[in-house]
Amino acid sequence: MGFSKVVGKLFPPYEVKVTCQDINTLLKTDDGLCIDIVRRDALMLAKDADKTVYSIRINGLKPDQLALTLIFNVLVRNLEGGWYHVYRGTLGMEGCDMLRLWHKTAKEMIKRGYSTEEEYAIDAEGLNREIRLVG
Repeated sequence: MGFSKVVGKLFPPYEVKVTCQDINTLLKTDDGLCIDIVRRDALMLAKDADKTVYSIRINGLKPDQLALTLIFNVLVRNLEGGWYHVYRGTLGMEGCDMLRLWHKTAKEMIKRGYSTEEEYAIDAEGLNREIRLVG
């Protein structure tokens, strides 16, 4: 590991710190079964300093928007991956909790103006279709 990578781990950029704080803030009020898994995976993505800094500085995302997007993407990946199914098309307990958190996250994105009801409806239909196909 190079010197700049070590320094980056010890002193992460401001964007990484704020995004990680936002992930923790967004998830701290939830006590669902999947929270530890989702928090771990979303924080791991946020700690990719190059991508996080690029998303905020170049793409213009706000840290809370990026935090919601990372949580959302972790949930989609897990639900569409089939890892939390008990059998084809049927989610287990953690999978059901992830689906609940997915809906909550999507609605929070709408509330903050980062998404629309139309996008939510399209995403929900696509996610439900994928859940039925895998497992």
